[in-house]
Amino acid sequence: MRFNVTNLSDLVASIDPRKPAIKIAFIENHGCGFFEKGEKSTLIKSSPRVFCSFGWDKVAGGPVEIQGNLTQTKEMIVDGQKIFFYEVKFLPAHLPRIAPFLEELKKLSEQNIVSIAS
Repeated sequence: MRFNVTNLSDLVASIDPRKPAIKIAFIENHGCGFFEKGEKSTLIKSSPRVFCSFGWDKVAGGPVEIQGNLTQTKEMIVDGQKIFFYEVKFLPAHLPRIAPFLEELKKLSEQNIVSIAS
């Protein structure tokens, strides 16, 4: 399942801590997606490897780092604004690190607090 997490203010996630304008959009069992608004992408990578950081007090005592590969960068127009969307696929060895987040997101989706993204 792909969980839309844009409305969870207590979930903190980053793809690059030096770029706070890049926000988390969704989390799923094998990856996640981030987005930013602007005229050009600020996420310039010489390598596809990224280090995502997730923090959520109800799940983890501190930040959890999960490595992955940037698999897609897509430019879109949404509501008249240019958006850059970044999709990350987690490394298989790091998948267990996202499991507690997915368990909590599943509970929240059953309570209609979190929606399933398409």
